Amino acid sequence: MSRKNQKTIEPIAISLSAAGAALGVCARTIFNEVRDGNLRTARIRNRRVVTIEALRDYVRRAQEGESVIET
Repeated sequence: MSRKNQKTIEPIAISLSAAGAALGVCARTIFNEVRDGNLRTARIRNRRVVTIEALRDYVRRAQEGESVIET
């Protein structure tokens, strides 16, 4: 199969650092939000990841006016 015909697999979970990059905040902010219970994560073997669903929920709550990141 040529590269042109290959389908791209959309991620269902990303690293905490990638979540920070996706939101435009530093990784430390993401770590703090996880610690404070504001952002759900999953543990896969020895890795902690954020599901895309949890990230979208986090942003949705922010849009609704719920304070999710203290500045």
